[in-house]
Amino acid sequence: MSVLTESDVEEAALEWLAGLGYAVAHGPDIGPEGEAPERGSYDEVLLAGRLRKALKRLNPHLPAETLEEALRKVRQAETPSLIEENRRLHRFLLEGVPVEVAREDGSIGGDTVRLIDFADTSANDWLAANQFTVIALDAVLSVVPAGVMLWASLLQLALATALCLGAGLISRRMHPAIAAWCETRPRWENARRILEPLIWPLTWLAFLSLLLGLYAAAQQDTWLLEILASLLVAWVVVRLVSRAIRNPMLSRVTAVIAYGMAVLSIWDLLGPTIEILNGPQFTLTLGQFSLSVYQVLATAMLLAALLSLAAFASRLTERRLRDADWVTPAGRVLLNKTLRIALFVFAFLITIGSVGIDLTALAVVGGAVGFGIGFGLQKVFSNLISGLILLLDKSIKPGDVITVENTYGWVNRLGARYVSIITRDGCITTPTWSLPYA
Repeated sequence: MSVLTESDVEEAALEWLAGLGYAVAHGPDIGPEGEAPERGSYDEVLLAGRLRKALKRLNPHLPAETLEEALRKVRQAETPSLIEENRRLHRFLLEGVPVEVAREDGSIGGDTVRLIDFADTSANDWLAANQFTVIALDAVLSVVPAGVMLWASLLQLALATALCLGAGLISRRMHPAIAAWCETRPRWENARRILEPLIWPLTWLAFLSLLLGLYAAAQQDTWLLEILASLLVAWVVVRLVSRAIRNPMLSRVTAVIAYGMAVLSIWDLLGPTIEILNGPQFTLTLGQFSLSVYQVLATAMLLAALLSLAAFASRLTERRLRDADWVTPAGRVLLNKTLRIALFVFAFLITIGSVGIDLTALAVVGGAVGFGIGFGLQKVFSNLISGLILLLDKSIKPGDVITVENTYGWVNRLGARYVSIITRDGCITTPTWSLPYA
C-alpha cells in the first residue's frame, strides 16, 4: 500500500490549480536569490511588482500616485489583530481599496481601486507557488525605528550603562546615611523598608531623564533611552504595588505578571499576546462555557488585587475600631470579623462574575459545601459559631478573669475562633467552643 506524502498532496494541488488557469511557480525561483526574483527579502509575502502591474491593468482610469496609495494600504497593517487584518484585506478583495483622487477642478473625490476583476476573471493574474519561504527577521526588529544607526544605539546603551553604575555607587553611599537618619525617627522605619530598595532605580531614572533632556535639546533620536526609561518606571511602579501585598509568594507572582505585561505593552506586543492566549489553541470549551488561558491569568490577577484590597480595608478598619471608645472590645472584634468576611466574599463574587459564571450556579455549590461542612468541618464551624455567640452576647470580654478546664487566667484577646488567656504559667489559647457562652 502506497503512503500519501505531503509532496504528493502539494503536486496534486498544483496540477489542479494549473487546470483552473493558474500559473505555477517554484517558490525559490521567485525568491530574493532565485532565477526570477519577485521579492526583495524573505520577509516580503506580497509580490509588489506583480500586484502593481495588476492594479494598472484593472484600474486604467486612475493616476499612478493613487494606485501607489492603494498598494500602500494593502501592504501596511492598521491593527495588531490578525483577525481584524484578515477582515480588512478580505473587504479590499471584495469591495476594492477606497482612495482619494484629485479631480481636474482641484477638488478631492473618492474612488475605489479594484484588486480583482470579478466580471472577467481572465483579466486577473492567478499564480500558485510552492515552497514559499518566509523569514520575518524585520518583524522581530520592527521596534527599531527606521533610519536609526547602529553606532548611535550603541552609544545610548553605553551611556545608560555608565549611568546605571553611577546610580549604584550613589545608592550604596546613601544607604548608611538613610539608616542612621531613620534610627532617630522610628516613624519613618516602614517608609525606609519600602523606599530603600528603590534608591538605585530612582537615581538611575533621574540620570536617564537628564540624558533624555540633553538628547532632545540636541535633536537626536532617543528611542533606546525612552524604552529603558519606560521599563524602569514600570519596574518601580510594580515594585511599589507588590510591596503592598504581604504574602511573599503572591507578591512575587503579581510582580512577575504585572512587569511582564508592562514590558509587552512597551514593545507593542501586549495586544498580539492577548490575542494568542485568547485563541482557540489556548481555550477550553465545555458546551456553552469557554475559558482561555488569558481569562485564567486575568481572573487570577483580579482576584489577587481584590483580596489584597479587602485585606487592606480590613486592617484599616481594625485600626480605626481599636481607637473607638463607643464600641466595646467584643463589638470591635465582631465588626471587624463581619466586615472582613463580607469584603472577601464580595471580592470572590466580583471575580466569579467577571469570568462569566452564572452566580445562580453557586446555589448548587453552596449546597455541596454545606453537605461537606455537616460531615467534615463540624469542629471548625462549631468553633466559629461559638465565637460569634460570645461576641454577640458579650458574656466574656478582654480583661475578664475566667476558669476553663481547671485553668485560671485573664482574657487577653478575644477572637471569633479562639481566646487568648494569660495564666500564671504564661499565655495560652483555647478554642471558643470550650468556653461557657450559654
